[in-house]
Amino acid sequence: MKKKVPILLFILFLFISCSSKNMKNYKLIKQSSSNITDLYQDIYSFDLKNPDFYESKLDLARYYLLVGNYNEALAFLLRAEAIAAKFPGQMTKENEAAMYGCHATLLLMNNQVESAFEYVEKACNVPKYGKIYGYLAGRVLTTLDRKQEALVYFEKTYKEYPNLITGEEIRSYMYLLADSKNYKKALELLELYFEKGAYFSGLGMFASGIYEKNGLLGESIFSAFLDYEYQSCFGNSDDKKFVQNLNDLRSKLVLAENDKFAVNAVDYMLSLYIDADVSKPDMDFFPVKYIELKKIAKNKSWSNKEFNEYLALEKYFKNFPCYYWNLWKMLPRINSGDLSNWKSVLEKIILLGKSEYYEPAKISLGKLSGLNSADSSKLLLPQEVQNLLWIYFSNGDEKLLDYVYDFLALPDCDYILQGYQIIKNNLNNNSLRQAFLNKSKTANGRLKERIDYILN
Repeated sequence: MKKKVPILLFILFLFISCSSKNMKNYKLIKQSSSNITDLYQDIYSFDLKNPDFYESKLDLARYYLLVGNYNEALAFLLRAEAIAAKFPGQMTKENEAAMYGCHATLLLMNNQVESAFEYVEKACNVPKYGKIYGYLAGRVLTTLDRKQEALVYFEKTYKEYPNLITGEEIRSYMYLLADSKNYKKALELLELYFEKGAYFSGLGMFASGIYEKNGLLGESIFSAFLDYEYQSCFGNSDDKKFVQNLNDLRSKLVLAENDKFAVNAVDYMLSLYIDADVSKPDMDFFPVKYIELKKIAKNKSWSNKEFNEYLALEKYFKNFPCYYWNLWKMLPRINSGDLSNWKSVLEKIILLGKSEYYEPAKISLGKLSGLNSADSSKLLLPQEVQNLLWIYFSNGDEKLLDYVYDFLALPDCDYILQGYQIIKNNLNNNSLRQAFLNKSKTANGRLKERIDYILN
């Protein structure tokens, strides 16, 4: 399963107590920053001025873990560990558990799973503060295929901290419950995952099996639809084949004299692809509502009521580019006039990665920013700029910077200003600074002006 860093690792540091002569100042920094990005910048500035301060290095390691920059996370974690060894009085028990947990997470990301378990076991064994790392221990043990032990950790930690479980941890836990044939508990975790987690390919089929095991055939049928809808965003889908599969299922249900409710569920799903008037199944399940609203959108007849109902589904479909594309296509009908305030809808499509909606979203966003179609395709969001730089830091491939240079050569727009700041924030990397210095010697026009501005 895809590994992601639990956001909890970062959030918890907000509540860690400070333990050096700069404790008061550092605590004020943690309490005063309005968001994670500002907080990180303030902590980074503080750390530069306080090279022997332990906690800022541990917190920066956590931040880089959160954003996926594992090289920087390891660098700050090793500095924190060195200071802890030199000045043991700075490390509280809470910090000790956090340090072991961070190290375990980094080792897990690097596929050093046995070593990861050694560290997470140390974290869990820290009195009072180590219990929360039972979720991480469960994930590590799952990766080691020690499923029964993993399940024990998950059950014990979930019983004590049910509100602190992350989406990735729910995902591991519910699969373990299904493996152990505890389908009732797996259903509880599945429905929690739909609320808190991010959709991934295969979730619909897994959900379909869990609902069927719990005797919920209607939910099982609609869950299978979710996988088709998701995968159709990222590859060539064949509606005709899907319709044929639905017809085959319908025939089996009729032959087996199954309940009419299940047949109605199949018919309603089919009505999304063929012209048919089918009554909506009487069930409170979010894929049913999605199909209802998608049919309305297809007929171009949305009202503000349906628009708001569609917005309420975002928590379930936040990983579906088609969800946001449907929303964007309907916006002119709901809110005629200036659509510049709806740029975030297009940004979400773009940040979900390459899909059939990626390029059209870039073109639309570029036009809203005053660019022509050719220039729009070179537009980069701040997160895209940052991701390109981090990948460059990891592998040193200067071809990645060509995307950044093409972006910097675009006419003025808000995204250029945001990109400036991202690049300037990363110029402490000597390799990046040198690459920009070299490019400045061969660049001309708008690109050269902007590179020189960034460097100076």
